[in-house]
Amino acid sequence: MGNLYKSEIVKFGKLIYERNLNAAYGGNISVRDGDKIYITPSGFNKAFLTEDDILVTDISGNILEPPINPVKPSSESKMHYAIYKSRKDVKAIIHAHPSYCVSLAISHKNLENLLPETTIVLGEVGFVPYITPGGSKLGNTVARALTKGDACIMGNHGATVVGNNLFEAFNKLELLESTAKSFVFSLLMGEVNTIPQKDVSLFIDMHKKLSL
Repeated sequence: MGNLYKSEIVKFGKLIYERNLNAAYGGNISVRDGDKIYITPSGFNKAFLTEDDILVTDISGNILEPPINPVKPSSESKMHYAIYKSRKDVKAIIHAHPSYCVSLAISHKNLENLLPETTIVLGEVGFVPYITPGGSKLGNTVARALTKGDACIMGNHGATVVGNNLFEAFNKLELLESTAKSFVFSLLMGEVNTIPQKDVSLFIDMHKKLSL
């Protein structure tokens, strides 16, 4: 019988690929279950993962259950561990390279408060300037950016979202990318109108209550 968390990671790895939210070897996925972290391996196309490829580690990166296939944890595993240490409520993380989020990342533009639903569901979307991938500095910086919301755009890199489970994290990634797409088209049209600050504060409060 397969492992539920491994099977979910395999399923959502394929789904983010099919929805054009990720491509080639990019991105990584993890789930926390108590003291165990289930995480994708380094150098794999997420659409073609099997349960035998998923690693089980502790929050410090020590391998608890060696995978059947000889693989290494994701190159961004330090970011996942830093987020889990910072956010005790987070049980799942998806880091991916969706095209419109990446266009903002390359342009160094943060996603402004444009749509009520986006702010209610995601909270404050963080932005982290470019930091060399794979290191503790990037991981700790992204973790700090995610203390006020559940999504972060990473300069010249991609996007990271968190949730209580992988289904929730996936929905947040899809919403983030959809809003980024609308933002990019608005920039092309030459006018971007943001939500009034009084409503932003209201929606942020709603997000906090939903996260309790």
